[in-house]
Amino acid sequence: MGDRRSAIAKARWADPITGAKMRAALSSPASRAKVSEAAKARWADPAAREKMLAALRARNADPVVRQKKASATKERWADPSMREKILAGMRGAPKAKKRHSTAAKARWADPVTSAKLRASLSDPLVRAKLSEASKARWADPAMREKMIAGMRAAGKRRRRNKDTAEH
Repeated sequence: MGDRRSAIAKARWADPITGAKMRAALSSPASRAKVSEAAKARWADPAAREKMLAALRARNADPVVRQKKASATKERWADPSMREKILAGMRGAPKAKKRHSTAAKARWADPVTSAKLRASLSDPLVRAKLSEASKARWADPAMREKMIAGMRAAGKRRRRNKDTAEH
């Protein structure tokens, strides 16, 4: 059923006239606000929220879907222009950084989620994967220099804050 709907939606978007109309409708602020409000209302309804979450969990549990997402992500990160665009978005958006920080703190504050995170971080396979990624980062001279510069800057900030706290 989902595949059929997907095919129909793709056909609509591929049609030059219909696709242009839909793009124009979605680009207007009033239309975007209307769609946003409808989505917020759906997520606010506990029954609808649980139904959507169950569907998302089921879909994400499918190994084929997970592989497809992983491949798409790797492909995006392999493209230098896309990689720079993603990194620029991460670097240049203080609001996004604050939002990510708040979300991470909330995840760790939730006992169930933090238990899951701790369990995954104590998994030997996950630890080995993280270790290999860290070794690869440190092996890259440019990344190594960047990390050392960051550590030096953090040390200077700590010393400066320590000095100002003593006076």
